[in-house]
Amino acid sequence: SNKSLLSILEIINKYHNVIVITPDNNGIYHTLKKLGITVESIYYIFNIRPQHSTFKDCFLFLPRLIKRKIINRIAEYHLANIVAKYKADIIHTNTSVNEIGYNVAKKTGIPHVMHVREYGDKDHGLHIYGIRKKLSDKDSWNIFITKDIAKYYNCIDSPNSIVIYNPIIKSLSLATKWPRNNFFLYAGRIDSGKGISDLIISYIEYYNIQGKNSTPLIMAGECKSPSQLKLKSAMLRMLKKVGADDKVKWLGEVDNIYDYMAEARAVIVPSIFEGFGR
Repeated sequence: SNKSLLSILEIINKYHNVIVITPDNNGIYHTLKKLGITVESIYYIFNIRPQHSTFKDCFLFLPRLIKRKIINRIAEYHLANIVAKYKADIIHTNTSVNEIGYNVAKKTGIPHVMHVREYGDKDHGLHIYGIRKKLSDKDSWNIFITKDIAKYYNCIDSPNSIVIYNPIIKSLSLATKWPRNNFFLYAGRIDSGKGISDLIISYIEYYNIQGKNSTPLIMAGECKSPSQLKLKSAMLRMLKKVGADDKVKWLGEVDNIYDYMAEARAVIVPSIFEGFGR
């Protein structure tokens, strides 16, 4: 979503004054600053149901939910002040897991655009509070990145909705190189919803046939959270058990991912359920 936002800003910032709100002073905040785009940070939390898979999660469910609501109400107060300060004409919410932009737009009477890039439950296991009600609001407008996501939310024929696929990168950024290098590439977070287990299991089956002649697999993607590290450890054990661990390289997040894509024998997208990515 951040990369798609940067593609949008590359064009729209030439014709309009844009203020971007980020939840912290990390990552894309510095990228936007370097691009000369006005950016302010407001701490807010995704408008999603807290975890409730363990006894501890269930016990803390209500306190976490209340905390989340309080934090987001404070964020809305600060956002409303920024809207007044810059005399904003439109509020654009970059993903459907955020609600502060929608709520401030309703209170101030400013047009709102919700950019829906995810199913929520099918792809990330997230329950987004009130999302269908927001998307059916005739005083708000929606952009869906695929027809199927729009259909999933019953907005495919909605007069206030449109399908616009994620901005495409410039063709020169992904010039195919020949001959191809002999490796397979996965590019994305090391996350269960991304189909990592299916990918590694499939690679092990492939390795059992090809043995040492197997084409190496490069895993390029973020792996920082406890759940991501736990998943990676489990996959490493599976690979080591059959002797294929030296054939799979875990690079973490890389800046020059397009170079890897241009050279790979194949780019593998094993997501279980996801709107087609960039």
